[in-house]
Amino acid sequence: MDFKQLLVGLVFVASLIFLGFIPEQSHFTPIFASYSIAFLSFFVLVFHFKIKIKYLVLLAILPRIFLLFSFPNLSNDIYRFIWDGYLLHQGISPYHALPTAILQSGQYELSQLYTLLNSPDYYSVYPPIAQLVFWISTFFEGIAMYYSSFIIKFILLIGDIFSLIGLHKLLGLLKLDKRLAFVYLLNPLIIIEQMGNVHFEGLMICFLIWALYFILCNRMIIAGAFLAISVATKLLPLIFLPFIWRYTKLNKKFLISFTLSSLAFFSIVLWQSNTLHFLESIDLYFGKFEFNGSIYYLARYIGMELSGYNLIRYLGPGLGLITLSTCIYLFIKQKERDFQSLAKSSFIAFTTYLLLATTIHPWYLSLLLFWNIFKGRVFPIAWSCLIFLTYMNYSKPEYKEHLWIVAIEYLIVLSILIYEHSTSKLEA
Repeated sequence: MDFKQLLVGLVFVASLIFLGFIPEQSHFTPIFASYSIAFLSFFVLVFHFKIKIKYLVLLAILPRIFLLFSFPNLSNDIYRFIWDGYLLHQGISPYHALPTAILQSGQYELSQLYTLLNSPDYYSVYPPIAQLVFWISTFFEGIAMYYSSFIIKFILLIGDIFSLIGLHKLLGLLKLDKRLAFVYLLNPLIIIEQMGNVHFEGLMICFLIWALYFILCNRMIIAGAFLAISVATKLLPLIFLPFIWRYTKLNKKFLISFTLSSLAFFSIVLWQSNTLHFLESIDLYFGKFEFNGSIYYLARYIGMELSGYNLIRYLGPGLGLITLSTCIYLFIKQKERDFQSLAKSSFIAFTTYLLLATTIHPWYLSLLLFWNIFKGRVFPIAWSCLIFLTYMNYSKPEYKEHLWIVAIEYLIVLSILIYEHSTSKLEA
């Protein structure tokens, strides 16, 4: 590692440490300034310098270790994680009881935590593996929230280390350049949103990586179980199940293993009325929540002009059906036992999902950035930079979404996407 590489590497690590420790969610200027510096450093390190893999590993691990000791400062989701963990220790299902109902029942020891929740009127939407991590993080009754955060982050760090190992093995089997792993692992969005703000996409992707690896090793039963664990961490990998199953040549062992493992993991959700409450929370995502949408915002505007009110209750599910139809088409079109075909189908399906969704937080891009390892597109990388502009929405005491920021973000992202698509068709 020469002096220039070392200097850029130090700037990269320092800017991420600053971002993870110093600014609060409302401090947009230092957030975006430090993120921009980190992103520029990432771009130079990965796409300009030819750095040895051992140094790239160090650059991936070092900021994650530092962020292990920070408390999430750009997201308040951590409080719901801790809340769910406390409920589990009291024998209460987070899928069965609303936080408001818990407080009204007289459990006033949770009142301080309750005031910090961003969704006290909704049932928990976090799947069983995530709930297990919440339970572990609150195992010692009465510990400070900082230590619960540390335990969660430690588990996520272990997940990222296994992602690094798994990608090394996966890329080796595919005979691809192992440096491609760092297009994902060094992206500042991945580091900040997962290790800084304790979102579980990294752990979910870890299990997905190992599912793909075991498929390549023709160990279908283990692969099915790992994909089920990935879905039980966050539900999103369900989108890829048809494509992965197609890739296995519709292998029955894989599908049976996935199905039985999923039933085992989700048994707590399926118990009594929990299923209905869990589905209600998921339905809220499509029928109520709005943040940083693209095509949906255009449809919402047209709907408002025609009807005079917000048609999200119909637009959300309708756009979801378009995503489902796209997945069915890609499943039929996909070539069996062709990993690039699998990656292409998954990449297009998830891009469609993101462009049609009503809500896109920065960490939602994690899966797109993972599949982009195998596609090498520019627009996901540009998107992962521009989406941090949405932190401007929190810069005032009262949350306000700046639609001009959304317009800038998507005009640039969609322009790059269209350009890349048109040039790839010309090359073909």
